[in-house]
Amino acid sequence: MNIKMIVTDLDNTFLRHDKTVSEYTVDVFKRIHERGILLAFATARDFRFITEYIAPLTVINPDILIAANGALARYNGKDLYKKMIPYNTVNVHRNNTAIF
Repeated sequence: MNIKMIVTDLDNTFLRHDKTVSEYTVDVFKRIHERGILLAFATARDFRFITEYIAPLTVINPDILIAANGALARYNGKDLYKKMIPYNTVNVHRNNTAIF
């Protein structure tokens, strides 16, 4: 079998319930990456959760990142697809609650 890419969700899949990653999982993903297989994380979370929390915690930077329920797709740090709500569409009140 010629595997080219592995895609995983984060919560309760790659991450444990306490938002940690086992050493075994980190080791497996490092070995996968060393074999040239692309790693992709797909999540409903914001991309910063991965770049600021997951990557430093695990020392794993995915090649492909699909975040914000598919509204953002990045390959090696470059946006392939981005369909975010424009800032001027959002009306922010004094208590920082967004109203659409």
